[in-house]
Amino acid sequence: KDPKNATILFYTGNESPLEEYINNTGLIWELAEQLRAQVVFAEHRYEGKSLPNPDMPNCMAYSSSVQALADFANLIERRFLLVDSKLYRRPVIAVGGSYGGMLAAWMRMKYPNIVQGAIAGSAPLAGFPLSNQAQIDGAWRVVTNALQRPYPPTAKATSTNYCATNLMAAWPLIDLLAASKDGRRVLTKTFRLCEPLQVEQSVVDWAQSPWFDLAEGSFPYPSSYITFALMKSTAKLPAWPLQAACWTHSDLHKDLGVEIHGNLSDVKYEIVLDDDIRVSVDWDSATSRNLNVSSPVIERLLTNVRDAVSIWFNV
Repeated sequence: KDPKNATILFYTGNESPLEEYINNTGLIWELAEQLRAQVVFAEHRYEGKSLPNPDMPNCMAYSSSVQALADFANLIERRFLLVDSKLYRRPVIAVGGSYGGMLAAWMRMKYPNIVQGAIAGSAPLAGFPLSNQAQIDGAWRVVTNALQRPYPPTAKATSTNYCATNLMAAWPLIDLLAASKDGRRVLTKTFRLCEPLQVEQSVVDWAQSPWFDLAEGSFPYPSSYITFALMKSTAKLPAWPLQAACWTHSDLHKDLGVEIHGNLSDVKYEIVLDDDIRVSVDWDSATSRNLNVSSPVIERLLTNVRDAVSIWFNV
């Protein structure tokens, strides 16, 4: 088509180098072929190689979404609409995902004279703590819901999935084990640590850290979307990595002898392991009168947690 008339599909860049979105936003390429449209990817200011001198006073204050939207509007109007001193009214559709999706939606709202439409994927427009009354653990509720899916998650469930239950029991157990010398010895052995464990929180953080990233990168095909964003690596996670962690890399989806009783919403519940060990959880504390650190059920549970998170750390 005549470039003066062709639709523009304009990707509103996110909080990472632009290559991540160019290589992982298939929809925009598919639509461009159908519409014979021009594709434009615009990098968010201060991302990629445009990061200014961090020693400049308050330099990051100019990395706001308001500034980025103004950049995008200026780029569209001056570079793609203004031709031969004439301003052409070409259709512009903003496209984005996650924070980029929020930018795409805001672009349509703030600059309706420039942008005629927006495709905003996974865009948490209402996700602001001061204006939205959603519960504080909203993100982890989504992750938990995904953990309860079968593998692959598009399949029909044929058996009970214990992954979320097993993981919920693992964190208080790690806390309790780390409180004693014998327990730290068990954690060091089970998690195959290079040095004897000294600080409990390091293990909790290590074992918990991949799950949100696995959920974000849970594509139905191998993808480097999240690994590139966090590590600038093109190494790919396997297809459906969140569910694969529970089903193919570990046995967390199986009944490992763990039961949970009580009110999960109030974070006040009891963990029962093989009817033998009982752990009481009350918000940020865990207690047990009969914690057998050498129990096979504890070793089996923690071994599977280790194997599950390896799907991330081995990348």
